[in-house]
Amino acid sequence: MSTCHKRLNKNARTKVVIEQPTITGWFQPKGEVKAYSKLLNALTISNLTFENLYRIYDDVHQWLHCEKLIPLVGSVPTNTENREKAILSLVQVQDHQKAIEQLQQEQKRQLDFGVKMELHMKIKSQEQQINIHLQQIRELC
Repeated sequence: MSTCHKRLNKNARTKVVIEQPTITGWFQPKGEVKAYSKLLNALTISNLTFENLYRIYDDVHQWLHCEKLIPLVGSVPTNTENREKAILSLVQVQDHQKAIEQLQQEQKRQLDFGVKMELHMKIKSQEQQINIHLQQIRELC
């Protein structure tokens, strides 16, 4: 499943700009992982916000964004308030993961053992931050 927000191009009104694409991985709705069935239940029309068409679509977009939580913590948030907090924590986890990848690449290029150890300590610090955010997400789910 995938969603993204789109808007008209500011320079050429006939063109559309796509922002914030969200693509889920392949999953079995009735498989072993029950979180996917919870996600699909959250996506039923009766559970979405009915203010206007944009809010319905944004709700679907946000719930699909929560699919990325399932491999990390094995569940999805139970309500929209927790969903928003979990998504903010997920963004921070992804930022820390990118920082770890950059530090690991830099560590591979280094020859000096002292610098490698310093980078290793930074990586461990980033991993601790990820664990803190994952714990926060688990509490929200």
